[in-house]
Amino acid sequence: MDKTHTKKQILIIDDTPLDTELLAHSLKPDYDVLVSESGSAGIEVASASPRLELILLDINMPGMDGYEVCRQLKSNPKTAGIPVIFLTAMDSEEGQNKGFVAGAVDYITKPFNPMIVRARVNAHIQTKRNQDELERLVQERTHEISLMNQRLQQEIKDRNRLDEINQALYSISNAVNTSVDLSALYRSIHRIMNRVIDAANFFIALYDAANEIILYPSWAGDASNRPEIDTSRNILRPLVMEVVKTGRSMVFNQKDILEMVRKVGMVSPTEIPAVWVGVPLKGRDRIIGAIGIHHDSDADYFDAPDLNVLHTVSGQIAMAIEQKRAHESVRQSEERFSKVLEATNDGIWDWDIPTNVIYADPRYYHMLGYVPNEFPNRVEDWWRLVHPEDVQALRSALIDHLKGKSEKFNAEFRARKKNGDYSWVLGRGKVVETDPAGRPARMVGIHTEITQRKLAEQAHHESQERYKRLSEVTIEGVLFHDKGIAIDCNESFAAMFGYQREEVIGKDVIKLCACPEYHDLIYRNIRDLFHEPYEIKGQKKNGTIFPIELEGKECHYFGKTLRVTAVRDLSERKRTEENIIRMQKMEAIGTLAGGIAHDFNNLLGSILGNIGLLQIYLPEGGRALTRLKTIEKIVHRGANLARQLLGYARRGKYQVCPINLNLLIRESLEMFGRTRRQILIHTHLQENLWTVEGDSTQIDQVLLNLFINAADAMPDGGELFVESENMVLSKILAKQHLSEPGPYVMISVRDTGHGMDKEVKKRIFDPFFTTKEVGKGTGLGLASAYGIVKNHNGNIDVYSELGKGSIFKIYLPASEKKAEEISQPEEQAQKGSETILIVDDEYEFRDVGEEMLRELGYEVITATNGQEACAVFAAQQETIDLIILDMIMPIMGGGQAFDRLRTIKPDVRILLSSGYSADSEAADILSRGCDGFIQKPFRMNELSKILRQLLEKKIR
Repeated sequence: MDKTHTKKQILIIDDTPLDTELLAHSLKPDYDVLVSESGSAGIEVASASPRLELILLDINMPGMDGYEVCRQLKSNPKTAGIPVIFLTAMDSEEGQNKGFVAGAVDYITKPFNPMIVRARVNAHIQTKRNQDELERLVQERTHEISLMNQRLQQEIKDRNRLDEINQALYSISNAVNTSVDLSALYRSIHRIMNRVIDAANFFIALYDAANEIILYPSWAGDASNRPEIDTSRNILRPLVMEVVKTGRSMVFNQKDILEMVRKVGMVSPTEIPAVWVGVPLKGRDRIIGAIGIHHDSDADYFDAPDLNVLHTVSGQIAMAIEQKRAHESVRQSEERFSKVLEATNDGIWDWDIPTNVIYADPRYYHMLGYVPNEFPNRVEDWWRLVHPEDVQALRSALIDHLKGKSEKFNAEFRARKKNGDYSWVLGRGKVVETDPAGRPARMVGIHTEITQRKLAEQAHHESQERYKRLSEVTIEGVLFHDKGIAIDCNESFAAMFGYQREEVIGKDVIKLCACPEYHDLIYRNIRDLFHEPYEIKGQKKNGTIFPIELEGKECHYFGKTLRVTAVRDLSERKRTEENIIRMQKMEAIGTLAGGIAHDFNNLLGSILGNIGLLQIYLPEGGRALTRLKTIEKIVHRGANLARQLLGYARRGKYQVCPINLNLLIRESLEMFGRTRRQILIHTHLQENLWTVEGDSTQIDQVLLNLFINAADAMPDGGELFVESENMVLSKILAKQHLSEPGPYVMISVRDTGHGMDKEVKKRIFDPFFTTKEVGKGTGLGLASAYGIVKNHNGNIDVYSELGKGSIFKIYLPASEKKAEEISQPEEQAQKGSETILIVDDEYEFRDVGEEMLRELGYEVITATNGQEACAVFAAQQETIDLIILDMIMPIMGGGQAFDRLRTIKPDVRILLSSGYSADSEAADILSRGCDGFIQKPFRMNELSKILRQLLEKKIR
């Protein structure tokens, strides 16, 4: 106990002054002793003494005897929890039973042995304190588990948010192909943005570099030219130009906007937005414009997640615009080419069949790149220009017409141009003259170049083939339907519902594949041209009900306007979400409960050690020894209570308060250090560290995630460096982190592990990304740390190289509020025993263990870690008969120390001791030949028994 604290009180209620004086004298060195000579006075004193820890109560007193006093104390809420020990000169079993019924915890018979009185009082007070501490820890851990459950729910919500953004990116990419022109693309982009952000004032601004002007093809989805919109555009042009010129995202408040407007010489407007956000549109090799949003009245309307959304989609929007521009350019070029062809006459030819001479006008020569009359005008010369693969079909079509088998000659073929390339030509003609015998004598016609048409047909065919392949390999179901009647579908759609493709075509798939309660909704969405994805329940052929997502839009399909619907089976995603919640919940509860159980074992081990020593000091068969055994049973019930905590969890509340990060870091490192003793921890924490505001449990989770990540990077041990520092971020640095400039608290976590390459570092904060083996990591630790820091308006950076370790730096905004004090739970000592070497890094366990062993008659040598133990044993191996070895220690842990000790002397007896159960690492050590295992806490007689068993066992 800290001597600076006020001592706790003990109340003696006894009408015998001599007894009172003797008791007070034996207890005053450790407690403030209050005395009352009657039961009624004692009840009043007890009710008015908040520091009272125990009452010594005489049974036989005038007026009100001790039994009645005890009953009244136990019926009063203020005093019901105070342990009561009866004082009596009588030692009858009936009296004792009556006292226990009244609420007493023990009896002390007169005359008193001061040493026994003090020991029993101390034991009961310690038991009460431990019970109170146990209840506090249970409540505290329960609250932490509840908060963790709440955070897991938030992580699922964030993941759904990420799915929405990914769906938006896919929809923007898809809009390039489904939008008929750029205007339609811009409207589609605005609709898509409305899914993930408040896009009421969303705009797209494009930069015309040639004319140094800003164009607004889309303004909040409005293509009109209302005066108020034009005014807003004019005001915001300098802001857009700043984003385009610098290539950086910008956030302007009203003051910034006014300064920018005045800077370019514009008249200050009467109404300006409260906040304006702009993000550059970065094309392949230049910035093509910007996207942004603004709010007219609320300067804090948009937050960092909104800005992250704009950043995420900006690249996809820029790519979509560039692709659509390219498509538009090609389309316009084709239109112009078509008009030119329409305005230009086809090549005309005239064939004199008897002489085999053919006349072609200059346009036909030019079509193939020749100068008119560049070669003889005989039919044989023209045949040499026909592609060899087309000669046979062309001759057949011509002969059929000459023989009268067709009314007109019509054939498509490839003709070689002067440069060696081939052009597709459509030849059309007709016999116009015959000789007297009725044989064809003259034939005229035209040749039309159809290369572009053939390329378009080929492209269309290839597109159809690509669609067919894509639709067949995709796991999504794709359905083309006319008001619910299936026109076509891919195999994935049919298989999703348990049908063959032929069983679906021509059927009403809404009635076939959707649960009846959703029919009206689906028909309504088809009628209203609803394009947003939505969830319903689907029904398979075998009757199985499962969740699906539908997303439909209109399309042209082989010349018809149909609705194409993408159908996604959500079963796996739903199961994944449930599994994640279950897995994280059980992992969190298991981790916390394991830590609690370990701490409780240490706490209870201290009590059992004290009890063991008292049992040695007290005479055999005495009542005091009986009471100690009662206390021992209570301790074991406390251990049972710890085990009950493993399955306990309930909801809690999110709390934000001022935090002293230095205290939180120390507390987190203390918890972390208990299980990672093989890692040396160094701290450099700045004095007078600024306060931050946040949820201390969440920040603690961030720290633990970073510490655990560092430990996983150092499986064979290493060094961990943790620092804190006050920092002031400049405007430039703050914008790099998408933060506001000002005072921040920086936390640095550096390890000496294996580090990361660039590819891993790029994805280190991605949800579900992990480099660990299957089953050893969820990939959510650093992702949740990133989300928590961002939700606290902070930032987290990582610096790492392979083989050089990693550094994580957290920046959290400083606060002027005063931090609350964080109370540290009192550490409970673990105690342990011939010539015996006891190795443990905890002083309390070594100290008490040494005393217990000496009480048992052994000579004792101590060591603080595995390395020191090896050195001591190497020097004194002939005198040391047995080693009690802790498992988790710094510098050298129990596993490595065991191997070293057995190398020094293969037959040395080693007893492994730990607060954890004999699994994982302990089981591995035992499998390598360790002689035995004893779990903390343990009683002295248990220790004595196993020592005798090992020491009397024959050497191997």
